[in-house]
Amino acid sequence: MATPKWMNLFPEAKLYHLTSSVSDHSPLVLRMVKNKKGNKRARQSFRFESMWLRDQRCEEVVQAAWEEGMVTSTGSTLGNCLEKCRASLQAWNKTKFGHVGRKVAKLQKRLEWIELQLSSPEINNELMRIRVELNCWLDKEDDMWQQRSKLNWFQSRDRNTSFFHAKAFARQKKNFIEGILNANEVWHEDDQKVEEVVVAYYEDLFTTSQPTEFSELLQAVQPKVSTSMN
Repeated sequence: MATPKWMNLFPEAKLYHLTSSVSDHSPLVLRMVKNKKGNKRARQSFRFESMWLRDQRCEEVVQAAWEEGMVTSTGSTLGNCLEKCRASLQAWNKTKFGHVGRKVAKLQKRLEWIELQLSSPEINNELMRIRVELNCWLDKEDDMWQQRSKLNWFQSRDRNTSFFHAKAFARQKKNFIEGILNANEVWHEDDQKVEEVVVAYYEDLFTTSQPTEFSELLQAVQPKVSTSMN
């Protein structure tokens, strides 16, 4: 059993169960996979963050972007609105909303410093303000890890960020594709090759073979209209 701390130290580790023809015990091989250098970084899909809803500016950003998409002359109206929302939210998240973890760390450090100061009306007011702001950001951090961990039974106000972080990490590792077999049973691990194999598979799957004989298919269709009904 690997602990979350060990998994964070070795995120690419893989454990394989091998077969044996001379024993009823299965040998184990622990492979410490290194990050592939030189491969292009995978393009991440856009995800609407539920924690953004705790900021009233989010609604303003979406409304402005949607109105801008409505007046765009090219393309479909819905597509334009969604694309404007995506671009605006990403820009707002980067320049205005900020990185949740760094915000929390900064406020915690500030709170520690305030608590060491001599008591005064100004210090007490600042202490209260920092605590309120820190709790708001901790709530946003909870929302973020809840969304990534995909746990529907998450209880509101029940903070356990390290647990949800571990769940999200396990889900990310489970979804990671180390390699893939192509149609000729050849193993590929290069990102570009993996992408080509996936695209080729679905192109073949959804490309018609131009069939001309449908008798076998029609035999499986049960008639719903009888001769008397006609």
